[in-house]
Amino acid sequence: MNEHISLWAKQTGVLPVNLLHCQNAGVLKYAMLDGDINNFCLDYSNSQDMDADSYRQQAWSSNMRNYIRVAGDDVMLYSVGKSSPERISKSLVLNNMEKFYQYISPKQDVPTVEGIVPFIMREFRGIRNWLREENSAEHSMTALLYLLASMRVKGNLDTNKLAIMGLPDNTLDIVNGLPSMEELLRNLKEGMNGFFPDVSLLLRHAAGQLFEEANYIAKFNPQLNLFTNYDIKYAYDPQKLGAFYTPTYLARSIVEKVIKESHIEDKEEISILDPACGSGEFLVEALRQLKTLGFAGKVKVYGWDVSSVAINIANFVLQFEKEEWNYCLELHIEEHDSVVCNWPNVDIILMNPPYSSWEQLNEEQRESVKKLMPKGKPNLSGVFYLKAVNALKENGIIGCVMPTSFLINDSTKELRKISKEKAMPFYIGRLGSFVFQRAFVDVSVVMAKVRADIDGNITMLWTDNKGKLVPDALRKLRMIDYGATFPLNMENVSIYQQEAKNVLNKEVWMPLSYKEMKVKNTLDGLIACGVMECVKDVFSVKQGCRTGNNSLFKIKKQEFLAMEEAERVYFRPSVDSDSLQNNILQDESYVFFPYNENGLNILSEEELKDKVPTYYQKIIGSKESLASRAGGVRQWWALTRPRDWQFTPEIRLVSAEFGNSSNFSIDESGRFVVERGLAWVPKDKQMPIDNLYAYLAILSSGYFNTLLAIYSRQLAGGNWFNLEKKFVDQIPLPRFSDNEDFTLQLLAGYGKKIASGVRFDYYKCEHLVRGLYGC
Repeated sequence: MNEHISLWAKQTGVLPVNLLHCQNAGVLKYAMLDGDINNFCLDYSNSQDMDADSYRQQAWSSNMRNYIRVAGDDVMLYSVGKSSPERISKSLVLNNMEKFYQYISPKQDVPTVEGIVPFIMREFRGIRNWLREENSAEHSMTALLYLLASMRVKGNLDTNKLAIMGLPDNTLDIVNGLPSMEELLRNLKEGMNGFFPDVSLLLRHAAGQLFEEANYIAKFNPQLNLFTNYDIKYAYDPQKLGAFYTPTYLARSIVEKVIKESHIEDKEEISILDPACGSGEFLVEALRQLKTLGFAGKVKVYGWDVSSVAINIANFVLQFEKEEWNYCLELHIEEHDSVVCNWPNVDIILMNPPYSSWEQLNEEQRESVKKLMPKGKPNLSGVFYLKAVNALKENGIIGCVMPTSFLINDSTKELRKISKEKAMPFYIGRLGSFVFQRAFVDVSVVMAKVRADIDGNITMLWTDNKGKLVPDALRKLRMIDYGATFPLNMENVSIYQQEAKNVLNKEVWMPLSYKEMKVKNTLDGLIACGVMECVKDVFSVKQGCRTGNNSLFKIKKQEFLAMEEAERVYFRPSVDSDSLQNNILQDESYVFFPYNENGLNILSEEELKDKVPTYYQKIIGSKESLASRAGGVRQWWALTRPRDWQFTPEIRLVSAEFGNSSNFSIDESGRFVVERGLAWVPKDKQMPIDNLYAYLAILSSGYFNTLLAIYSRQLAGGNWFNLEKKFVDQIPLPRFSDNEDFTLQLLAGYGKKIASGVRFDYYKCEHLVRGLYGC
């Protein structure tokens, strides 16, 4: 690659690929891809070969905002939103590359020209409005492909030309039935505000975003109304079988690292599979980067998907890419169910598998999964991962997007163990819940290689679970690959390396922030030397009851107080998110709980009517629905899962299901029923009450949020965690020596004040807790 282009790449963390389709060797025009919205065109050509408007046109058609041309001692900045170019000193730009990169980034307060993707989508809605039938999604997408193909070629498109371009056989039958087709094509060719679309640049640099938006529109069931105009509203159908389009920036980064690890310079042929290819984003990125790197061997590409719409799109964009490869590219883009089919042995597997649950699988898929994984009912993404590592050739590599649950859940522990014996991860990245445009799924990236060295290192990427961090985190990762300072320790992003055996030999593979990783290493040492013990060694963390119908079995405090005293004894206050705030347990609501130490103590409907007459009148109308609940309750007024450990009131610590250190308290009387929450029941039945209050002081401390960030799953939006058993069992707790321990007595005193809502010296308590953890 040209040294000037390399300098820009290293300084800004962008990935250079050829700007033009079928670009000749020696042409120094590049698309500099940052990962998200600050991509730009960079031109080091010796002579100016276009006018200012043409440079802006190329940037707009490439779905970028800026075209940068380096000419002599100047940098010429052609912005899509400005009619005149800006001349800047080249030395000023090169000496302040990051500032210049931020300078050209889009600003919220600056008006922008409508991009090429929204422009195309505006016309596409016209097609979708004409094709209003329920099964018209595929026809709508085919018509869009025809429009794009028509803009690329001169003359009529016959069946042979369409086939060569990857369009389905019934294309002409579909478009000939659309009276608006000529008008839509004319509108596209006329462009907007002086911008005219270059489809080759559009397909090369914006196909992923274009087809994600189009698929989102096409898959809707249109809400029919009286007016058939372009402003029709579409109702989103979330039944997508757990399939989410991979953002271009993420596919690009995964492909980049996988290809780098593949050592293509040693290969004459490369085979690549995406078993859930969608619109072909991974495969297109792979071909583009291989071409930019100068790979001259043969490439075999396999793209499978269960969606015929996805296969039509992938065929179209990959046939477009094939024009650069001629006979060196062999395509196998086919409609297959990858759960059932046998996979070919390949060098590289790139995928964002479907995240469907066991319940969403059909019978044939379930039978195939059972053969592969006889135990359990796995998420489909885990099935794909196991099939992938088994399909890799010697030294083969997988790069994939996975739900973060794959890295941490007990249900995937065996899968992690099996898969690492086949292919050893060399890169793990936790990206959070803000990756997919239209889905809220906590995702991670895993890259693994057959026969990787267990004595080697794994690159770990962590991002805080907040919006818009991932693209810039991947840009910083690229800068590290180019030679930037390592490790990276920032407030919201961390990139560092750990010894593979220290990660893969543990139950959880989840990346932490660099700071948290250092803390965990210290805590592991404290556990190893006996100073600390885990929550699971001290407490049995138990899930609360499940009533089966909260609207009937739970009542507000006002309703409880209105009952007669004799009826109230069958109700107990509830532990849930409303009753547990700021570490104080309050009786905000009550649960119907007709149980004692012997179990259910209302054994007949007649007895129910006699003992709780007011409440009986409330629920008798729902008798049929309560009797038919899943779970096999014998008496229709019984709770679905009352949890027998709650039958006898005992002292226990309690928490909400989700929250932070402010959502722990103590139920000294044991009169509360844990409903939407957790009970921490001491394993030592003789544990002194002061110990429980000391533990409450620890759980309520600010430092405990640090421990939750390390061991639990952070929920989207900040300092909020999953407090379920599987996420808290491994958290270290101080090992108290005896009841006379001075520190224990101090903590117990703070714990009692915390539970009572009495003011206390928060900073002294915090200092005491941190001291126990070696801070």
